[in-house]
Amino acid sequence: NHPGLLYVGTQGHGLYRVQSGYAGFEAIGSPSLHELYVNEVVAAPESPVYAVTTAGLMVVEGNGLRQINTLPETAVSLAIDPTNPDVLYAGTVGYGVYRSTDGGRSWQQMNEGLGWEPGVILRVPAITIDPEDPQHLALATAYSVGSHLTGEGVYESFNGGEHWVKIADTQDVVNRLTIESGGVYVATDTGLTRYGNPLPAASPTTLLRLRLLNNPNLWQALILILTVSLGGLV
Repeated sequence: NHPGLLYVGTQGHGLYRVQSGYAGFEAIGSPSLHELYVNEVVAAPESPVYAVTTAGLMVVEGNGLRQINTLPETAVSLAIDPTNPDVLYAGTVGYGVYRSTDGGRSWQQMNEGLGWEPGVILRVPAITIDPEDPQHLALATAYSVGSHLTGEGVYESFNGGEHWVKIADTQDVVNRLTIESGGVYVATDTGLTRYGNPLPAASPTTLLRLRLLNNPNLWQALILILTVSLGGLV
């Protein structure tokens, strides 16, 4: 709701804010937080601004940061219900995902279907909410093997996190998730993958290219002949 307001999280230099009409960036929080590692900055309409940091989940209050100490485990990802800013979903470093319905004052573990059990270190590095349906969520999980982190799977829920269903296996750690037009887009260090149906409609450019192949020009015909010939030789 405030396009002239920008928050920037840094790796080791804290959280900054810049507003339209101001000359530079303003550090948020006390000097002791100016070396903070900020992994993600999350906000929704009418919600506070949250910072997911290596020191825990924090909320911006004026020019300061307040740590949310009610979450039982360190958060590594966060999603906010776009229709109700009191509903938060926090992915943690080793205990799966938690949900709060009162703005972070209390939390409930929501791991049914994820395969978590006591003693299992299950990380949730990314979580997102469908902007068209707040009951539709997606998250990614990962396991720690010594000092190495390896991806495990991508999951969906259609009842606000009450139950999760695996939709994909992945060995790559997921950095970010987005739900768009019913599809779950998964970003890793190796690229972007889409899961779910139906697939988006073909763009006009794609359809035009397909039509051109029905009436190929001389160069396209030569390429087609060479391709078929090479295929025959193979």
